[in-house]
Amino acid sequence: MKQKEFKVNGATILVLQTDGWLDFSMLIKSTRYFHCITYRGKIEDVTEEDAIDIWNRYHKKVGKLEDAWIAELKRHSKRQKPWRKRKKGRSESSEPIIREIRP
Repeated sequence: MKQKEFKVNGATILVLQTDGWLDFSMLIKSTRYFHCITYRGKIEDVTEEDAIDIWNRYHKKVGKLEDAWIAELKRHSKRQKPWRKRKKGRSESSEPIIREIRP
């Protein structure tokens, strides 16, 4: 598998070639690539102008998908925070409890 990467207007466009097919994917703000389109061709023929064309055609759609994905991640992370410390109640103290065990 061959790949090329282009930077266009702050977005990263990734082109992957597998068996004569070219997959164009884009990321703008996050770390996740979103698939744009698949063409038949060779990666050697792909130029910066092709990447700009992909950006012009798909940046609004990918931006909306990324915003939705980021919102979903934020919503999910708010539900699960096991590392967050619980507030201590009045009955709890900062000293450890020592129990005496009698036979």
